[in-house]
Amino acid sequence: MILRKCAVLKLHDVNPKFVNIGDMKIGEKDHFHTIAREKGKWYFYRRIEHQMTEMEKESLQKFSKKMGLTYDLAVLANIIRMEIPEIQGNFYDGINNITGCRVSPVTLQSRGDVYLSIEFTENQADKVSDKILEFISEDSPYRRSITYMGPQQDKVPYLLNLYLSLGNSLHDLTMIKSRWAFKEKEAIMENEGIFQNQGEFIPKKIVDDETDELIWRMDSREPLGGSKIDLVDEEDHIVEMKVKSHFFSDFYHNVIKSYCGAVFSGYNCDKGGLTSYYIVEKVAQQIFLQALQKQWSLEKRHHHLNYLLEISDLGSYNEIPYFPY
Repeated sequence: MILRKCAVLKLHDVNPKFVNIGDMKIGEKDHFHTIAREKGKWYFYRRIEHQMTEMEKESLQKFSKKMGLTYDLAVLANIIRMEIPEIQGNFYDGINNITGCRVSPVTLQSRGDVYLSIEFTENQADKVSDKILEFISEDSPYRRSITYMGPQQDKVPYLLNLYLSLGNSLHDLTMIKSRWAFKEKEAIMENEGIFQNQGEFIPKKIVDDETDELIWRMDSREPLGGSKIDLVDEEDHIVEMKVKSHFFSDFYHNVIKSYCGAVFSGYNCDKGGLTSYYIVEKVAQQIFLQALQKQWSLEKRHHHLNYLLEISDLGSYNEIPYFPY
């Protein structure tokens, strides 16, 4: 794990349990969703499997008004977008402003409750603790509590272990690996040269602007490229990079907003290319792959050599394989 510590917060009854959408009650089935920031505001998107009726929309709007939430039902016919409350968005920004820390882009909903994972290095535990205690003490329409704080477990994101403990199966998820093979000149010329470096990295957050923030565990103590670099942990060679790039903002617009589900992601960069690891929902695997192909087909990437390496049932592994998270 790149960030070996985590704190999992529970937001109680923040989503509806009994709002009927066709044959499904929102909140009844455990599921993941991805959060992202667009034009300075935080949102999560949820995919549903059919076009919502006017009655279903009205029911959801009534609940959102009661909870002080903002559901936008006009984005796409079968996608719900929710603007995250200001108190929560401010908390996300506060955590993400701490060097080497992040709010995981993936959250877990279970029966109306939402679980957030805060991931950090041990040397930032005091700052993270202050932010968490401040957040759970503030007035809000919904209660917040700390479910867990400590090391990540079993070399996988803590939220995956929580998902299993709630009675779910890893057979619901798929591991997808892809590869961007590049030559040295490409690595030097693109994305301020950051892919000259070798090591593992994760996005700090998913946003729509022109600066990507990445948290790396480097193989070398001498980072290459022109990005702004802050040292996080000298012993583990962990750094935070701010890169003038559209690498993840394009991913947000072309993949996240089309797929609208869980994307646990991690990346490994070596001398010959970048390997991407994604854990996605099996029920929407095809939608994710179509969105990934759209990402690869962008004009600025049409010359890239991108290809799939592996698509496999996550539950078929006796233990989770290597996953740079």
